[in-house]
Amino acid sequence: TRRVEDWDGERRILDGIIAFDPATGEEKRRYDMKTLVESGPFAPLARRYPDDDDLFHTNTLEHLTGAPFAAGQWLVSFRHLDTIGVVDLEQEALVWALGGMFGAQHQPTMVGQNILLFDNEGLPGRSRVLEIDPRTQQVVWRYGEEPGQTFYSRTLGSVQRLPNGNTLITESNEGHAFEVTPAGQRVWSYTVPHTAGDQDQFIASLYELVRLP
Repeated sequence: TRRVEDWDGERRILDGIIAFDPATGEEKRRYDMKTLVESGPFAPLARRYPDDDDLFHTNTLEHLTGAPFAAGQWLVSFRHLDTIGVVDLEQEALVWALGGMFGAQHQPTMVGQNILLFDNEGLPGRSRVLEIDPRTQQVVWRYGEEPGQTFYSRTLGSVQRLPNGNTLITESNEGHAFEVTPAGQRVWSYTVPHTAGDQDQFIASLYELVRLP
């Protein structure tokens, strides 16, 4: 991110993508996220820029390898726009976007041809996980809406689809991670043991838990 003077003279924090040479580590090219958004068919997203000087708060950049998007494109997440999208660096534009179904989301990731994401503010005072078919914009799997499924992380949060079909969810602000089956049954959980405060009221955040092979 970088702080620059924007079109209206205000100071803004703008996100970007930097390409490096994998052999030397040298910077090859910079892409400004504001330019990528406003150069493509989703330029009207500019009307949704927040009053906060952090326009996008882009929190995900995932390389795409194929259908339903083109290999070599990049999946991104704009937390402050409640929007996810796909950037094509050859076209230097945002070429696909989806919003209005989730809020302040984190870590959209491809699972097959669907997108799995952590929906921080999708419900009042609650988070949830959604799996969305980007071709139909339909939710094909969800967790967090039924009784007994309550969890919440105002910031951060992550998801990982496991080889056995279960989903690993990191409830970051609560220092908690848990695994659920496709039917929504919790089968494993972990809570960070480190606390602080006179009454142990503060718990260490858990940024992301990843299941290794």
